[in-house]
Amino acid sequence: MSIYPNRARLLDVIQDAGLKRSGLVASCIFPEVQVPSEQFEWIDWEEEYEDLKPIDDSIGCTSQPHRIDASPFVYKQGKTKEHALDIVLKNCNVSACTPTGELPFNIDAKKTQQLVDKLLLNREIAAVAKATNEASYTAGSAPLTEDSDGKLFTLARATIFAPGYDLLGLFQAFQHNAEYGERNTLVLDLATWYAMLRHPTFKMGGCAIPPMAAKEEVAGLIGVSKICIADASYNTAAPGSAVSLNKFWGNYILMTRSFGMVTPDEATRGFGFSAYTKDLTQRIYFDDKVGSDGSNIQVVSHDFTEIVADIKAATLLKLT
Repeated sequence: MSIYPNRARLLDVIQDAGLKRSGLVASCIFPEVQVPSEQFEWIDWEEEYEDLKPIDDSIGCTSQPHRIDASPFVYKQGKTKEHALDIVLKNCNVSACTPTGELPFNIDAKKTQQLVDKLLLNREIAAVAKATNEASYTAGSAPLTEDSDGKLFTLARATIFAPGYDLLGLFQAFQHNAEYGERNTLVLDLATWYAMLRHPTFKMGGCAIPPMAAKEEVAGLIGVSKICIADASYNTAAPGSAVSLNKFWGNYILMTRSFGMVTPDEATRGFGFSAYTKDLTQRIYFDDKVGSDGSNIQVVSHDFTEIVADIKAATLLKLT
């Protein structure tokens, strides 16, 4: 019999963990879109744009309008993938930490938090890898003049952050040269963000942008609606070794046209989305084969699946 009769507070822990994603950018790059089932589809925008051509629409007094052959949308198919972890809630551990015999919520919640953190960590790694996969982009050579759709540009950090470089003009060029729609999301790491704020082109009248207004001011100058700072870290050391924290985000600046509404029902072109049928969820069961007297097993799962819907709705800048 389970010694955890009340699961309501545990669900609160999961919801709270899902909201506290400071430094994580998976949801920023890939807005979450709930799909009706694990099998889902979205519009192939490359196919759709092939028909975006001018046509003679003039008409005389007795002539008929030019009839358009309205072909149906072409769809791409996808499937959500489930992710889950479990942890043993040993009765002996609970008893040791709750000598008064009270409901062992603290241990319960902390172990759930561990599972949630690891699931979010794995999701972040997968999302960042997809968004910054250089092989998905087409190499560009003239960032100020050529189209920026689905392009990977490489510039030296020392070059773009030099006082005389038109850094604001670079971002504005990415916007102006985005033939498939202006970008509305900027993603970069904390060090690059601070370097931007110190650059002369992002100073107002010679003064630095006030920290509290920085994102709003810079977003307005570049023409994006949101700026996401990738600042989360994870331990890459082997078990038993000293902790070695490394950032998820590499030496990149990413600009995307990012919307949650990219499903067939709400046809909007965007870089990508996270398809899901369920949010972070939990369950508990008793396994009499674990431990001498059995143990409760806590399971937390989700099926967030990151989809790159249209690589041309993004521009990736690699800093060397």
